[in-house]
Amino acid sequence: MQDFFSDLSELILPYNGKLYQFMGDEASISWKLKKNKEGNTACIKLFYTFHELISKKSNYYSEKYDHVSEFKAGLHCSPVIISEVGKYKVELAYHGDMLNITARMTSQYRNFEKPMLFSQDLFDKLELKESFGYNNIGETWFRDNEKYINLFYIYQHT
Repeated sequence: MQDFFSDLSELILPYNGKLYQFMGDEASISWKLKKNKEGNTACIKLFYTFHELISKKSNYYSEKYDHVSEFKAGLHCSPVIISEVGKYKVELAYHGDMLNITARMTSQYRNFEKPMLFSQDLFDKLELKESFGYNNIGETWFRDNEKYINLFYIYQHT
């Protein structure tokens, strides 16, 4: 996992992302929304750049770990409150629907067998150029949030 996360970490800044935290085998990355809708595709571009990097390094991962990890992404946008918590060990904590909804999205991967799902809220803030396509999966009930979220999956044209 260390090499995998190290490879991911090298790509976060060039795509203007901010690493919130690693949680087990997951990474939580955030971006500030831009007024320019095309500028909001950095999260998608990071996903595909990382996918290409892992593919290029598949021999390395296979030889060293006898396994090439796969990864998925759940993308959503919503307001986030960031607070500093702790007395002896201080860290930033993110609060809001973003973490909750993306966590629920990850539980939907096996239902749709797609590596990247994103919400209507994010879709409305994207301008996808010719290199990307998308399909609307439809509304999915998110029990913990007690609402339906319209989900899409995105793919890269080759």
